[in-house]
Amino acid sequence: MVKFDTKLTFSAGQSSPGEVVATLRTHGCCLIRGAHDRSRATLFRDRLAELYAEMDRRAAEGTLSEDDLKRCHRYGILRPLEHDEYTLADGTRLADHMIDAVLRTPLVDVVRGLLGPRVSLLLPTTHTRRQQATQSERPVPFHQDSAVMRLHDVTVLNFWFPLDPCGRDAPSVEFVPWSLTGILPHGDPSTQGKLYGNLEISEEMARAVFNLENTWHPELDLGDVLLLTSRVVHRTYTRPGMRGQRRNFEIRFAPTADLPREQRDSAIAYDIAGAPTRIQESGPSGVAARHATASY
Repeated sequence: MVKFDTKLTFSAGQSSPGEVVATLRTHGCCLIRGAHDRSRATLFRDRLAELYAEMDRRAAEGTLSEDDLKRCHRYGILRPLEHDEYTLADGTRLADHMIDAVLRTPLVDVVRGLLGPRVSLLLPTTHTRRQQATQSERPVPFHQDSAVMRLHDVTVLNFWFPLDPCGRDAPSVEFVPWSLTGILPHGDPSTQGKLYGNLEISEEMARAVFNLENTWHPELDLGDVLLLTSRVVHRTYTRPGMRGQRRNFEIRFAPTADLPREQRDSAIAYDIAGAPTRIQESGPSGVAARHATASY
């Protein structure tokens, strides 16, 4: 654990994009401390708490749609990129905050270095999450995002922003920190019918391939960001005694040219060769069309 903390942890402003990209190519994941503006992140988290409370109230009253019950409430998900009315007090859309946290910060240089200058933001898998240690639903088991998204031959980069301290008293993320080139067998027959059963890499399979004594589950705080590629094996990290709640948001990018037509048509494409520019003819309209970049 200690050796991975040293290898896989960077500090914003003290490491080059090339170092981060090289680590992602070798290990499939890393952590950058202090890469997310804490004051803006706090505003985002507090607004998110209000939106989750509203969703919970509607679910209890029976006024939440069946689609939202299945796609959102059950998984602790909200989808700000589908709701322009989700805004901060100053009128900033939550969707814009999420996208700006990557494309208007030095993190865009990591996207460019790993994926190239033409990338697409994947809308269905860009969202917020809520995980509670005491929730009745099972935590997310070992899986690979490529299998979940059915993008086996596409490298997807996920930026995972914690909005609460997690990893000690609240659930976080646990990695088998090695970059893979393929997809492991998944869909454990013993868990079919259970939540996440269709994507699960069984414990037996994971132990047959990896030394699970060498997993990595860093403690995270507001302002940090985890980066993970779509083939790295990971799961929700929980342990006995956890009682806290964790909220986060995650935003995913892939090379536009590598995406199948269906996913390309439902994504938002950007040219990030220079200052990020949305390619207006691609993707749905009305979501976060303006972005600039920053430098290290």
